Amino acid sequence: MPRLSSDLQDAGVYTLIPNGRYNAHVIAVRDTDKNDISKPLTSQGGAPMVQLDWEIDEGEYAKRQIRFDTLMLGGNSKEGKPISLGALCSFLHFTGTPWSCMDCNNTEASRKFYLGDIADNTIGLKKGNFYCPDCKSPKPRITYDTGNFMGARCGVGVASRKGNDDREFNNIKGYTDLA
Repeated sequence: MPRLSSDLQDAGVYTLIPNGRYNAHVIAVRDTDKNDISKPLTSQGGAPMVQLDWEIDEGEYAKRQIRFDTLMLGGNSKEGKPISLGALCSFLHFTGTPWSCMDCNNTEASRKFYLGDIADNTIGLKKGNFYCPDCKSPKPRITYDTGNFMGARCGVGVASRKGNDDREFNNIKGYTDLA
């Protein structure tokens, strides 16, 4: 291997993006194991997931990246409990990524979930849940293509947190409509 040199005098310094809401788009989608690309990416408990890298679209932090946003796709935790898919539904909802409901056999389209903003006791809708807009199924079985995640745009909540090594880094704390 050749010997290389680098001039650290002109090197940039990593700075955190301030906590807040930013318009951003997905610039990378990882859905396979980095050590064996024939295996899907999974959590420690074996649940399927993808990792997304985002780039901020505008403002003072335009072109800055937030990496390794983990989006769970189903399955159980390592404790055997079902994993919440609220973040997946939120991502599909706010980015307009196409999905289909297998409960009512609707066609795949870029459309929003029905959010159940107001509890509707007549049909059993609960506030804060994601429902199919066609059949109002409270826990619809859905299909989607992770290939459509690349380039998806929405508002993202950015926050900082400490890693296991005590270094701070940015991560995504939720998805919203574009500002």
